[in-house]
Amino acid sequence: MLADSVIGGGSGDGDEPPKVNIQLDAASQVTAKEMECFVQLLDTRIFQPRPGLTFQQWSSSLHLATMWHFDQVREFIIESLDNQIRSIDPLDRIDVAIKCSVEKWLVPAYVALCTQEQPLSDSVGHRLGIVRFAALCRIRERRLQAERPRPTPPPSQPVVTLRTFGQPSPAPTPGSLFGATSTVVTTGAPAVSVPDLIKAEPALAFPRTAD
Repeated sequence: MLADSVIGGGSGDGDEPPKVNIQLDAASQVTAKEMECFVQLLDTRIFQPRPGLTFQQWSSSLHLATMWHFDQVREFIIESLDNQIRSIDPLDRIDVAIKCSVEKWLVPAYVALCTQEQPLSDSVGHRLGIVRFAALCRIRERRLQAERPRPTPPPSQPVVTLRTFGQPSPAPTPGSLFGATSTVVTTGAPAVSVPDLIKAEPALAFPRTAD
């Protein structure tokens, strides 16, 4: 029997927290290492430093807290990961966001894939599946089209004006042989918002579970 530990609480005086019956068997697929990290988190108090866990250990504990409905532990883990989540590989962030139902981590991870300089690799398609991979490629292409400058239009051809001897020369006009020619550089399509494109893409929507 385990309790939804008072993460960040005091000594535990007062009413006993509700008990949760945890079944550890082959079907649960919970490893000893995952359980060790989870118990370490349960024993954390506000006057103790946060455990020095790796992202994999934090995410494994988050999965257990979500699966077993340890809401306070879950909130504590999410708060602890918020400061380092952007430094984690986007594919790992996507996996954890969906597996542990943390919606706010999903779109920024997709944005990182859509805005990285190098093309999306085959391994990205293998992990995300063809549908999500194709959606990300479409968004990347729209972003690149918007950022790609259009060719500069050629300058106007010079105009030679013949005049009768003794008459004053006409003033040069912009674009003429003796006038200044201004060149306007135009960009491509209007700027796009990658997060908005991701949110509008059904294939990248956060999966919803039936109540």
